[in-house]
Formats: sequence, structure tokens, C-alpha cells
Amino acid sequence: SQKSLNIQPSNPIALANLGSALKEIGDFKNAEKLLLESLRLQPENPVTLTAMGFLHLANNNLSNALTVAKNAIYIDSSSSKAQLLFAKVLEAQGQLAEAKTTFWKSLHLDHRNTGAILSLSCQKITREETSELLAALNQLNKDHLNASDLVSLQYAYANLHHKLREYDLASKYLREAHKAKSIFTKSNSHSLNNNIDYFRLQSRQIPPANAEDSSTKRVFIVGMPRCGSTLLESVLSTNPNAKGLGESKALKPAIQELIERLRSDPKSQPSLEDLYAHNIDPGKPGNMEFTIDKQLLNFMFSGLIASQMPQAKIIHCRRNPLDNILSMLRNNLGCGSEFTISAYDSALVLIEQEKAMLEYKEKYVTQIFTFDYNSFVNNPRKTIQPLIEWLGFEWEENYLHPERNIRPVNTASVVQARQPINNKSLNGWKNYKDLLEPAQKLIYDCGLFKEYDIF
Repeated sequence: SQKSLNIQPSNPIALANLGSALKEIGDFKNAEKLLLESLRLQPENPVTLTAMGFLHLANNNLSNALTVAKNAIYIDSSSSKAQLLFAKVLEAQGQLAEAKTTFWKSLHLDHRNTGAILSLSCQKITREETSELLAALNQLNKDHLNASDLVSLQYAYANLHHKLREYDLASKYLREAHKAKSIFTKSNSHSLNNNIDYFRLQSRQIPPANAEDSSTKRVFIVGMPRCGSTLLESVLSTNPNAKGLGESKALKPAIQELIERLRSDPKSQPSLEDLYAHNIDPGKPGNMEFTIDKQLLNFMFSGLIASQMPQAKIIHCRRNPLDNILSMLRNNLGCGSEFTISAYDSALVLIEQEKAMLEYKEKYVTQIFTFDYNSFVNNPRKTIQPLIEWLGFEWEENYLHPERNIRPVNTASVVQARQPINNKSLNGWKNYKDLLEPAQKLIYDCGLFKEYDIF
């Protein structure tokens, strides 16, 4: 695409392709510029419209994604990718039956649409549908599929064999998926752990802010991917006064700006609350609306949140570490979670996360609450009531029924979040002992998870 642009700078298809590629590596800002330019040159190109729709989806802007999907389908109802986009929006909105039907429609329009195949493998489907999808996969001519599509197929195979309780085969395909993915995706465990250490140091060195300047209406859910945070957010966002931000990108640039300002002028007193609020609602600094931010990797900023926004609340979400690592390995997680292509690297990051959070909890005892997913799904009322009280919410029975919450969910846990609270996923790691063996030794040796069954 870049070569095409060098030859023809106004080639709308090349612009769209490059924009899509930038979206995949997390460069949403430049991706949007290229896609908008492509649409300016060719406003009714369904391929570019669909690419823009997937960018809206990645930015959690479901209303725009829905509008674009409908427009693309109106222009070309036979577009498999437009139908896939529409299905993904329906799924995020909680319309799971309609989403499943549309995923099948997308696949029938193009049997090589790996996004539809992978999405269907994550759905709640019958044993017959599982066998049908496996048969379709086996008959698929995989020649000329790109590396990313082939990885999606390996994850789909693993999901389907998991549904059939054929765990040895599921493990086999997961290993193949991770091996294939590692060719074009390198683990970020080393850089991530360096960042954890860096922000721990910053939290020790930067003087605390005045508590009176901090909002009392910020809640941050932090932890590892697939730790049960989407379920927790669904529980908390049943509060009508809560505004769920999803996996917001607002905090990291606010933290970076805070550090840069202090570096250039140590006597300055920048407000993290104002910087954060401005990133949530540009042009509206000081917005005090009650919010729930579940960008999990914000765990590395917990010390700075606690010291610079001293009235904010931080909820550290935890679960059995081996179940957590398995869930990360079983999902084709995107930008920022590249460490999840390896059980060993996943364990390295999880352990460093735990060490950092232990330090923060010792220093900021009243500002950080530990939420245990295992305890919650085994005894929901006993586990959630202390958290609701700590947050200062009034108790409602709806907190025990997050599946009734109609809020949009746009994460890898989208299907699970629509189910009643259950403990079906507990100790699932025992079906994948060989796959998890590299992580198991690290988890045991670190001694930080003695309350969990890891053998």
C-alpha cells in the first residue's frame, strides 16, 4: 500500500489499505486521516466505508460504526466484510441472536472471511453448529490467505475443539496459532515490564497532589486482560449514575503530559484530573461526571492515580493466575497485549503486575480494593456487597444480574458478559496443563498466588 501511494498519492484503495494496516498496529489517528482522505476521493466505496466502520468500532464509537455498516450494506448488500462489521456492532449492543445470524450471512457470502469464522467460533453455538463450522474450516482452501487470516483460523479451530471438549486438539491449534503469530508479532513482555518499573519509580518521586483538587467520581478497574473485568464493569455500570468509559485511552497521555510538565518545570502543579478529563471530553477540562475506566493496563499507573487523584477509586481485578493466562492465550488479543502469544511471557507480565499492585496497596490502603473474580462467581452477593459499600453506592439487587444490563460491550468478553453470573470457567486451566507448564512453574516459584489452586 505504501509503495502504491508513492506512485499514486491519490489512490483511494491504497489509502484505505494503509489506513486499515495502521489501525491494526494501534495508530488510530493516522489511520483515520488516510481513511477520510480515501472517502473524500471515493465517498461510496464500500470497502473503505467498512474499514472506517471497523476503526469506529475499535474506538468504541458504536453509533458511527452502525451508521457506516448500514451505509456500506446499502451500497453493496453482498459485501461479506460489511455484514461482518454489522454483526460485530449487533454483538456489542447485546443483540447476540441477530449477531450470530449476521455472522453466518457474512460467512455464506464469502467462505474465506476468517473474521466471520473466528467470531462464530466465539459465539454460543450448538454442537451441530460447531461441527458444521469445523467442516467448513476443513473444506476451506487456505491458499493465498495472509498470515493474519491463517492465525485467525488456528484460533477458530482451537475454540471449536474446546467447545467439543477436545482439549488436546484445542491445545495443538493454540500452539500453532501462537507460533504463526510470533512471526509477525513480537512479545512486548520486556518493554511492558520496563514500563511497570518506570512508573513505579515515577510514583515514588512525584509529590502527591492536593486531595481537594481531585475528583471523587473516578473509578479505575485495573489488572490483566481476561481477569473478569468486563463482568465487573457490567455489574457496576448498572448504577444509573455511572458512565462506563470502556477501555479508555485517556489516562496514559494524561500521565505522560504530567511527567513532561514536571520535568520541564519541577515547581509547576499540573492537575492529572484536568488532563485526564480533557482527554475524555476535549474542550471540557474539569468535567466531574462519575466514570468507570476499565483500561486494564492502567494498573502500571495506579501509584500515580492514587497520589495525583487521591479521591479516585482503584479496583484491582484478580483471578486464578493459570485460568487468567489460559484465557489470554485462547484469545487473539490485539495491540498492547502481544505478550499473550506465550504462556511464559504472560506469566512474566502477570507476576510483575502483581508485585507493582502489592506495593501500591501497601502505600494507598484506602484507595485500592482487591476484587477476586473466583470468589465473586462462587458467591456473588458476599463478594460484591463490600465493594458496593466501599464505592459509596446504594445496594440494588440489579448488581447481581449484570446480564440484564443493556449497555454496549465491545471487548473479547462480549459474549460472556451477556450471561448470568456463573463459575463454569473456574479451573479450566487443568484441561490445558501441558500448554501452561512454562507458566505454572513461574507462578509457583514467585509465591504470590498461594490462595489459588495452581496444581
